[in-house]
Amino acid sequence: MPQKHKNTKSHKILNIKKITLVKFGALVLWWRKKIFIILPLFFLFLFISSYSQDDTLKLKQVNIYAKRLLPDAGLIRNDVDSIILTEKANLSLSELLSENTPVFIKSNGRGALATISFRGTAPSQTDVLWNGISIKSPMLGQVDFSLIPVHLIDELSLVHGPALIGDSHGAFGGSVLINNHPDWNNRFSVRAIQGFGSYSTFNEFIQINAGNYYFQSKTRLFYTYSKNNFKFINKNIADIDAETGEYIYPVQRNENADYSQYGLLQELYARPDTHSIASLKLWLQHDYRSIPRLNTYEGNDYANINRQNIRNYNLVYDWNRYFKKFNYLLHTGLTHQDMIYYLNNFISGYGYFNAVYSESAVNGFFNNVKMSWNPMKILVFDSKLSIDYHSVSTLDTVTGLGYIADRLENS
Repeated sequence: MPQKHKNTKSHKILNIKKITLVKFGALVLWWRKKIFIILPLFFLFLFISSYSQDDTLKLKQVNIYAKRLLPDAGLIRNDVDSIILTEKANLSLSELLSENTPVFIKSNGRGALATISFRGTAPSQTDVLWNGISIKSPMLGQVDFSLIPVHLIDELSLVHGPALIGDSHGAFGGSVLINNHPDWNNRFSVRAIQGFGSYSTFNEFIQINAGNYYFQSKTRLFYTYSKNNFKFINKNIADIDAETGEYIYPVQRNENADYSQYGLLQELYARPDTHSIASLKLWLQHDYRSIPRLNTYEGNDYANINRQNIRNYNLVYDWNRYFKKFNYLLHTGLTHQDMIYYLNNFISGYGYFNAVYSESAVNGFFNNVKMSWNPMKILVFDSKLSIDYHSVSTLDTVTGLGYIADRLENS
């Protein structure tokens, strides 16, 4: 009798386990059917709950400025990115423009003359403005872009056509704008670039910035040198093989093509109050280059010396004053360039004598005042007074030929 009771109890336990397994299997089957619905809903709940938190993200203030449309209407302007200026700091302006802009640069090689052409116009119909003053030579009517280091440029823009003819005289083809500006957040920083290349080419650049909210100083020094004595096959002269009659072209080295340049750009900026900014910029540069002989020359290497020395001095002073509805700009600048070119020929038994020794000097004095009055939102008055003076002089001491001329421009 007790044994029968025990069997009945074991049977009940087995039945309970069987029912539990059946329910568990049904639950697993239901979960497999509903998992593709439950999981997306679960992740959606997590996504929504993550955005429903009460966290606060504080953003810094951002100021957005825009120019008025009217003065720039119809203006075609290309700005060179500041990253490109940083990456190409060891190049000349001619190399930068030929690689990164649509204008045509006619270059005679490294260290040689490089000129620009906008829309097929002549180099004399393009002006170059450095911080508002024209550095185009009134004697030559053009700028040698191979002499301008990219290291000295903070902002570079190309303006196509005569849109800026009020600021640049005779710029019918276009204008190249070179500007420098301060970094008011800077406290102290140093930047150095050193480059080495073939044919004894060396580049050295250093920039030192220092200042605070009210005053900033930027000093840039540079030095570039290259022998530029690469080898080439000269097909302008040749010998004839006596047996085959074929031309034999000599392999020569590009002698007398070395060049060097060094200089300084000093910038001073002052902000005495929230309505005024004053700046003074001084650019000093000395360029030296040898001029190679013609490829048809077959004389001795020491037979003549052909060289050119150029010294440039540029100074710009600006005073900007800003009010709520009125502002003005006082701008004055000085430019000076003197150039010496000489050709020495060697005569056996006599030595070197000057075949050409030419000295030239160019001076420029720029003054202008700009004023803008905005009495109401729909009305603006802009005015500008400009007085520029140029003087040039040149003399060849061998022949005694030369001239002196000057020009006064008012607008």
